[in-house]
Amino acid sequence: MKKISLILSSVLVVILVIISLKYFGETYKRVATIDGEVIVKKDISKVLDEKYFDRAVNDVVEDKIKHEEIKTIKAPNQKTLEKTFIYYQMINKGAKDLSDHIEDTKEYYYNTVLIKKYNEKKKKQYTVLSAKGSHKDLSNLLNTSEAEEFKEVAKKNNIKIKREILDVQDNEYQVDLSNYKKNALVHIMNKDKMILIIIKNIQDKKTKLSNEYIADTYYRQLTLLNNKLREKYNVKNF
Repeated sequence: MKKISLILSSVLVVILVIISLKYFGETYKRVATIDGEVIVKKDISKVLDEKYFDRAVNDVVEDKIKHEEIKTIKAPNQKTLEKTFIYYQMINKGAKDLSDHIEDTKEYYYNTVLIKKYNEKKKKQYTVLSAKGSHKDLSNLLNTSEAEEFKEVAKKNNIKIKREILDVQDNEYQVDLSNYKKNALVHIMNKDKMILIIIKNIQDKKTKLSNEYIADTYYRQLTLLNNKLREKYNVKNF
């Protein structure tokens, strides 16, 4: 019995020595030298661990969350994939044939569905009062400092005003309103006429994201999506 135990112990010691030597050999395997100074695999592993570990954790977390979300989405059929591939090509200019990019196109499709579900595009919308006429006709409005005052003065002086809703940049007056605050008075000269606009209200309008907009801002939209999903699933990194 003692002899068998001794043999087993010896075999175990040999196995442990082999494992230790293999680990030591792999850990301290030479990968480069600089003027004779040896760089071993352990040095590289330490840098990789410190530099990329957090990114790897985030990748695993995001993949698991996406997997849960994708379960709720109907798989795309061939026709849907063909339409999706057109937008996928906007982020991968080298993609020529759908058959060569089926999985990537599917991933893009699922991400697009989730982006539309969770991301919102906020656009400022300006409610304004406007008046058109000569400098003389509108002179009484030049000293107004509030929209209501603008309205009252216009009424007293029989000046026609118009209530309009304008986009911050894409508007008929071709004026960028982004730097103007509520009750700001904007002067616009149009040939021999003057246009006065006073900003009555500014609102954030939520709009649905189009396929074109998502393709143009895809990687930024992915970052926003991942952040929102992390909040939804209460992700905490240690």
